[in-house]
Amino acid sequence: MRGSARCAVALFALFAMNGCTVAGAIVAEKAADSMDSVEYEIAWIVHSMDGMTASVTPEEAANASAANASNFWTDGCFMWAIDGPTITYTLTECSGPFGLAMVSGTVAITYRDAGTSYGFDIVANDLTVHDTTVSFDVSADVSTDGRNVSVTSSGSALGRRGHMLSRSGSYNLQWNGASMCAGIDRGSWETVVEGDTFTTNVSNWRRCGASCPGMGGSISFSGPRSSVTLTFEGTRQATWTSDSGNSGTLPLFCTEG
Repeated sequence: MRGSARCAVALFALFAMNGCTVAGAIVAEKAADSMDSVEYEIAWIVHSMDGMTASVTPEEAANASAANASNFWTDGCFMWAIDGPTITYTLTECSGPFGLAMVSGTVAITYRDAGTSYGFDIVANDLTVHDTTVSFDVSADVSTDGRNVSVTSSGSALGRRGHMLSRSGSYNLQWNGASMCAGIDRGSWETVVEGDTFTTNVSNWRRCGASCPGMGGSISFSGPRSSVTLTFEGTRQATWTSDSGNSGTLPLFCTEG
């Protein structure tokens, strides 16, 4: 009888542990979907600032964006229209930065004077990317070196892992056009997913071309019932660890090397 009781307790503990692991994996998925939604807008930010100098006027910037677009998006898959400082792109199944594919919809970029440099605002509504839908509203101010940009944004997305989310916050982005590498040293935003609000903090995130996020980057994703830290390894999977001590791996949509 005592042996049966011990077995029942052990079985219960195993089920509880497995349940916590599954719950942690789901939160990790939500964290990854939140980061993916930001990567979609980063693709447009780096396109909007690539090759620009601090002295560019808003009208010059709009024309330079058009001239540079084929360096970021598949040639022949998009059209553009310029109205003063605003350029509006219409895309049909384009491929683009960071491994984006099947991008369709309309994106408007409006350039503005930011004193010693320039800034721009980007609006996309119901843009399709891969098999997801994303909307975002970005305000970006570029530093005089033309490589660092302060971003505030809000948006919503149906993540590729199936989670519907909305988010708002800010981050500091670095862009190196020569290596096609983007980085976030620090960023913080609030993500609301399926009724729960998570505080999202990103540090040392790096991505070059279509390659996977570089080793050492991490996302802290803290919610009302559970929290996870997602750590990138430079491979097609990330490692997650929950506040309850469980851990696992999560596949990523990227290319190694």
